[in-house]
Amino acid sequence: MLPQMQLTQTMDYLPDCGPIKDACQRPASTPISPLANIHDRLFCKSQVQDPGLDTPPTTSGRELPMATLPISRWTRVSIDDEMLTHLFTLFWTWDNTVAKIIHWGLFVGDMCAEIHPSIDAQEPPRHQFCSEFLINAMLAVATIYDVERTSSPNSATQGRLFADEALRLLETKQHLPTLPYLQGVAILWAYEETLGNATTAAALLAQLFELHATCGFFQPDPRLYQVEAVKKATRIHKATALIAWGFYGLDAKISFTYSCSMRIKKPMFPKPYWGDETSNTGFDSLNDLWFPYPVSIQPRLSYHKEAIDAECEFAEFAEQALLIVEEARTSPVPDYVKTKTIYNRLITRKSALLGRFNDNGNSLPAKVFLQISFDMLAIKLLEPFTRLSFLEFDGGQTSQSLSFLHSDSIISALWNYRTAFGMRHEYWMIHACQIAAMVVLPHLSGATTQAEMFRRTCELLHDMGKRLPLANHVLSTLKAVIAREGIEMPIGVSRFIAMAGKADRVHINNVRILGVDGPLDVAFDREILKMNYEDRRSF
Repeated sequence: MLPQMQLTQTMDYLPDCGPIKDACQRPASTPISPLANIHDRLFCKSQVQDPGLDTPPTTSGRELPMATLPISRWTRVSIDDEMLTHLFTLFWTWDNTVAKIIHWGLFVGDMCAEIHPSIDAQEPPRHQFCSEFLINAMLAVATIYDVERTSSPNSATQGRLFADEALRLLETKQHLPTLPYLQGVAILWAYEETLGNATTAAALLAQLFELHATCGFFQPDPRLYQVEAVKKATRIHKATALIAWGFYGLDAKISFTYSCSMRIKKPMFPKPYWGDETSNTGFDSLNDLWFPYPVSIQPRLSYHKEAIDAECEFAEFAEQALLIVEEARTSPVPDYVKTKTIYNRLITRKSALLGRFNDNGNSLPAKVFLQISFDMLAIKLLEPFTRLSFLEFDGGQTSQSLSFLHSDSIISALWNYRTAFGMRHEYWMIHACQIAAMVVLPHLSGATTQAEMFRRTCELLHDMGKRLPLANHVLSTLKAVIAREGIEMPIGVSRFIAMAGKADRVHINNVRILGVDGPLDVAFDREILKMNYEDRRSF
């Protein structure tokens, strides 16, 4: 999640603002002042009635009069810049997973600049932070956050169209490993993992790690190792540091989700913002604003700097913890002392990092998902000891009881998130729900607390499954485990589990329906759902 405030601030930050000023216009083609307030820049505040923060979105947000970005020239899927800007805004508002591998300011600068090489030899080449492939991958992921998809007949296939265009570009650009290419592979993986083809997702993930290991994009000048030198570094070096740590954090999430060691090494760059008074885009993060578009345009502090710094520290900690998780899984006797020590450190760091957001940041997605990441990692650490009730951890509690607490923390956080914003805004929730559900699944019989926790988890997955096939896949897995182990189904769960059979969407093209006397015109009002999860198919 990056603050929309940056769209205004970027105008002053980039050295060549002319093309951006010309390209970024209101729908009425009135040039936007680079010094305008965010509510004058992105929205015409006087025309908007704030729907409030506690009500899930009931409209698309497209009614809000927005500045329009020249995105259509980067994709063949649509020429509707208003719609594309809507998706673009959704991506930067809600994504807390892959958005962190992109530097907002330089990306927007490249996207809005004139499409020609820079005539200034001292300036870096144009479009080194943007490409058609990257933008199509971003737009594909952005459709996950689009509340219109449940009501628009065309929006259901929109994400697939962007993803297919990105895949087409991927095939034609394989000989050109650039930074946007690497970023696009990561973002396209997120889409295919959640909404697309499992085989394609696995191939993209393997390609991501191979490219990252061989691309050489993240080798800093040795002079930049000192914190003081970072203050004097060019913004390109600062941007590269931000992106490098973003990939490191992404690998941490992937690795603790799938219980494996991290494959991306800790960046050689100093952490972003370390020893600097301002954020990486050149302005104080406490002045950055974020608002939950399109739920509300009521701004709040974004704590962007604090969030990035906390994510970096979490990734460092995750790398250490995952090594212990790996050792415990392969060793006949897991190391209790080492695990207890790092678990206690994890709880301490969790409290300290979340405390940086203060009370006003409680509902920020960045804080919510940081908390959930800590809880997921804690469950992974405790897992080898859940059957060893004679071993005590924090506060004299057993591994099992602590795992229940972390699972409850995950589900409670997601439940509150759904109340505030709806469940359509973050695909990483699915993995959190799966981990929490597997903790309580063996303990449902006669345990009302765990049974209620499981019911709420299944309800969350059910809500996500209306739009995200991966959530249905998790429900299907839970259903299979319940049947195989003979677990008693808690009251109120069966209606959510029953939906697990509804699988990926299959779109039928080039079919002629024949009537009794010849061809018959038929219009399908809704999608045809194929009830099959044995073989996950692409759209």
